Amino acid sequence: MVDVARKRFTGGVRAKALLSAALPLLILVLVVLSSLLLQSRERGERSSDLATTQINTTSAAVLLDALNAETGVRGFALTRDAMFLHPYYAVVSQRLKDEQSLSSAVLESGSRARVHTILHLVDSEFASLTRVRSLTTSGATEEQLLAPLKTGKSV
Repeated sequence: MVDVARKRFTGGVRAKALLSAALPLLILVLVVLSSLLLQSRERGERSSDLATTQINTTSAAVLLDALNAETGVRGFALTRDAMFLHPYYAVVSQRLKDEQSLSSAVLESGSRARVHTILHLVDSEFASLTRVRSLTTSGATEEQLLAPLKTGKSV
């Protein structure tokens, strides 16, 4: 009879010991799973933020290049010195690479409308700059250059 009581006692102690070890282990597993889930969400947000930053950086570079090209063409129109066209030609040769960078950033972030607007603006600006450069090269007068120069500033 003592053996039966002892078995019940040790069986109950074992169950309590198993339960007291299993509960913290279960809590630990739940904490680890929730941590992994939060990390996964954060990684996705970080990726989106990086893509947006890349778009902002590349957009700023494209717009700055357009401004430099415009300044060069305006200098050429004013002085008729071809030295002022160096920034314009440098930007023209860099333009395809910049557009490809913007397009790849769009694929990552989904900001297609914003990039389309920027590229349309830059295309309009370059069309105006090309017209001013051509008119200047062909010997246009100040009056003939004034309208396209004003148009370029309104783009």
